[in-house]
Amino acid sequence: MELSLFIWWLCLAIILIIAEVITTTVYLLFLSITCFIAAALAWFNLSFITQILSAGILSLTSIYVINNYKKKHKNRQLNGKLVKDDINNFDIGQVVAVNQWNGNSAKVLYKGAYWQAQYKSTEKYPIPQNGEHIIVDMQANMLLLEYKI
Repeated sequence: MELSLFIWWLCLAIILIIAEVITTTVYLLFLSITCFIAAALAWFNLSFITQILSAGILSLTSIYVINNYKKKHKNRQLNGKLVKDDINNFDIGQVVAVNQWNGNSAKVLYKGAYWQAQYKSTEKYPIPQNGEHIIVDMQANMLLLEYKI
């Protein structure tokens, strides 16, 4: 039994979506969309060259758009300061409550789990204080916090 190009494109798109879920990158999602578009072209019996060219051009275009978006949104302002922004890091800027400090570190409840946190001192607040803090950076699985003004 011979499988049509339509089925091959759909299988490739589904494999890319599964890989996207595992790796959590945006690139594979856009590549899977281009495979779905190529599958639609195959459904309408357009030539294989048309399918390949459209998938290739759309893939390159989507990668170009993603890279430009990343470059534009690389840095952003937080409390009047320029902070590094990672497209996959939505934790920066979130607020957490600290009940007790142990020197410059603490355990905080964030997203339903306890995280290690470290205080990033500022001129106005050099010593850690209990209360609400803002996540300003992440180092591996440790949150860097500043006192919320």
